[in-house]
Amino acid sequence: MANVVALPHIGSATHETRHAMVLNAAENLVAALDGALSSNIVNREVLSR
Repeated sequence: MANVVALPHIGSATHETRHAMVLNAAENLVAALDGALSSNIVNREVLSR
């Protein structure tokens, strides 16, 4: 439709959501470096190598 602009990622553009995303990424980074990552793993079989 000529009068529609679809922006799929705009739904997460709130301060609270972006803050939660950054916090989650930082916590996952620290956990991965400690060898304790247990959530949000896409390829679990690769992690164990």
